[in-house]
Amino acid sequence: MSAPAAAERMSVQRRRKVGMAELFAADCGAAEGVFVAAYAGLSVADMMALRRSARAADCRVRVVKNTVAKRVLAADERFAALASSLQGPLLYGTGASAPAVAKMLRDFAKENDSLKLVAGAVDGGVLDVAQVEKFASLPSRDELRGILAATLNAPIAKLARTLADAPGRLARAVAAVRDGKAA
Repeated sequence: MSAPAAAERMSVQRRRKVGMAELFAADCGAAEGVFVAAYAGLSVADMMALRRSARAADCRVRVVKNTVAKRVLAADERFAALASSLQGPLLYGTGASAPAVAKMLRDFAKENDSLKLVAGAVDGGVLDVAQVEKFASLPSRDELRGILAATLNAPIAKLARTLADAPGRLARAVAAVRDGKAA
């Protein structure tokens, strides 16, 4: 291969890596957390199913070269500590809701033995596999909002039921007194 052709080939590969790094950096910049999974042995159909489930959970799943991922993660202080645990063929899950990403990857890993959770990073802390499993069991932000709304609504609802029941009790007591006098 001639020198100009080799240089052109290198620049195409470099442009591809730079583009990949920019996409991954944008994903990490908008993410609340990054989760890493080993995907060796995962079929193309399984990978497509994983990406479909990621879209349904409003998450992103990317396969990025480890050298590119290490540079991108090292540039973001929230995920810099994760760079040391990147070895082998890995995919990266990102999203606005970190528990949703962890839950999606955990659920998919339960269905497919080829996908293995490796680590995660949230708010500057690195999570090992056991911690990622625990993190995935946390309720999502929307579920927490629902629980909070139900908790705040419960006393008000009980007060409303009590106030609505008082006239009914009074009516039943008056009816009982009336029936007692009639007899």
